[in-house]
Amino acid sequence: MDILEQIVRSRRRRLDLNFSPDRKAEVRAVLADIPPARPFLSALSQARDPVALIAEIKRRSPSRGELCPDLDPFVWARLYAENGAHALSVLTEPDHFGGSFKDLEAARSAVSIPALAKDFTLFPDQVDLFRSHGADAILLIVRLLDPSCIQECLVRARELGMTALVEIYAEKELEKLDLDQVQLLGVNSRDLVTFQVDRKRLGRVARMLRSREDILLVAESGIRTREDVESAYRSGARGMLVGESLVTDSDPGGRIRELLGGQTS
Repeated sequence: MDILEQIVRSRRRRLDLNFSPDRKAEVRAVLADIPPARPFLSALSQARDPVALIAEIKRRSPSRGELCPDLDPFVWARLYAENGAHALSVLTEPDHFGGSFKDLEAARSAVSIPALAKDFTLFPDQVDLFRSHGADAILLIVRLLDPSCIQECLVRARELGMTALVEIYAEKELEKLDLDQVQLLGVNSRDLVTFQVDRKRLGRVARMLRSREDILLVAESGIRTREDVESAYRSGARGMLVGESLVTDSDPGGRIRELLGGQTS
């Protein structure tokens, strides 16, 4: 069993145990009073920087183990925003990434920029759950979902005023998507099964979507330097999601300023 399958199985077990009818009713009650979601897509598309930064709050990863185990999401969110990050990505998967909904709530309470719940969305009811904890955006990993589930999640996210970051690992996964429903497409250069990085994948996807100026491309994985950012921009990215190179840096604020070319928005 590969690591991705292990993660999905453990996440599904938790959801089966914790997403009871009573829990669904609690979530609906929260949604009735929760303030509107912050505009995640606009935060990226309207950034003055050529490539907008989604800065990730992440304690550990299955491939590298502990990254920043004592991370305080409130402090890190503020540090990210003060140095120019346009949006946050907060890991909420507990077993393999050390995240939680408390991390999402704490990070979002520290700043005014929007936040993505970085987790494994497996069914549409999770969209409500993420929003009830303050998420402004969700992640949809195309490899894990059938087209009907993707569509349902996109519709529900839109109803809640949220943005969906639709993530692919291979060009063929575009075939599962109704691109008219996709506004934000993440291209992950690192395969979650093999962990191999293909830096040319972004450019290949961008060429396939040359006529789709309505879709904002986000480069994911392998971005560590300003040169990486410039390469991603030349390949077609207008957003980047950066995590490990920030939480493992002795000066994450300086790393953000470097990635953004010394400019803050």
